[in-house]
Amino acid sequence: MRVLIPVLALAATLASCSAPTEQKPAPVAIATATAQERSFTSSNELSGTLVASRTVTVGANAAGRLSAVPVQVGDHVSAGQTIATIDASGYAAALAQASGARAAAVAGIAQAQAALAQAQARERLASATAARDAALYQTGDVSRQHYDETQSSLQTARAAVVQAQASIAAAQGAAAQSAGAVAAAAVPLQDSVIVAPFAGVITQKLADTGAVVNPGSPVVALEDDASLEAEVAVPESLAATLHPGSPVMLHVDAIDADVRGSVRAIIPSQNDALHTATLRTTVAPHAGLIRGMFARLRVDGNEERRVAVPWQAVVTRAGQAGVFTVDGDRVRFVPVDTGASEHGWIAVSGVRPGTRVAVTGLERLDDGTAVAMR
Repeated sequence: MRVLIPVLALAATLASCSAPTEQKPAPVAIATATAQERSFTSSNELSGTLVASRTVTVGANAAGRLSAVPVQVGDHVSAGQTIATIDASGYAAALAQASGARAAAVAGIAQAQAALAQAQARERLASATAARDAALYQTGDVSRQHYDETQSSLQTARAAVVQAQASIAAAQGAAAQSAGAVAAAAVPLQDSVIVAPFAGVITQKLADTGAVVNPGSPVVALEDDASLEAEVAVPESLAATLHPGSPVMLHVDAIDADVRGSVRAIIPSQNDALHTATLRTTVAPHAGLIRGMFARLRVDGNEERRVAVPWQAVVTRAGQAGVFTVDGDRVRFVPVDTGASEHGWIAVSGVRPGTRVAVTGLERLDDGTAVAMR
């Protein structure tokens, strides 16, 4: 027994020397920021499509057979450019006939004026003769019969003047009527040439050479491809905050560009159950824009105050967004809902103003991790 006790004591001593000592992990060095209230402008993003601001179906204004349609789908035309022509031979003949009648009416005025001049000359001669014979009749140098004859001649001459004046008025009326006929005959002749009302691109060709058309018959579809608009369906709650002239920002994915615009019109929906309106906005000119492109419309709403933290303070743990708040020498994971972001700050819920949050070393943090502030 005396030999065994020292051996056991030695074994106990060796066992105590070989047991590992527990070490605490070093605190994670972090930098912090303070949550604070900041002003944010709410933003709404809506989807829309670029459309032509002007689209029209160009039709015939006169009846006849198309003699030429010198445009094709996809052609760019300028304002006033000829799109199609109608066989105008019949209209030209009608105009020539009306022009001839007008010339005859003008000649009739000249003839009536000449007849008036002759009648006025006879009236002056008859008047002088009647005056002279009246004096001679008073002295008994001419007979009563002669006196009566000269007075009758004067009355006849005066009636001829009135008739000549009436003939002039009739000739002038005929001339005016013929002028109207000429103007009327010129209209279908002018309308036989169909022109583009504005510059744009031909999107449809609805009639071709040889087709018989009537006034109103469609010939081509034309749209203004240089002046585009965005057409967007907007919720009625947002539509109520907008008005013509409100600025908007569009992002066109196809060309990856932001394009400025402004509200041109807000068109109420025909279906009250949808609770939406159609927004039409102007689109500033930009290289590469084409009708039909998809556009995302960003509309700025009202300014509001929100609690915010630097955007780098927000992390995701197990699918939940949150921040690490500093509690003494440790951090706590606080779930948050994020909102608008602006100038490096992001609005969050679930955090009070003045709360310190970690902004560095986040990849090494977990709920309850010991930390040391830099």
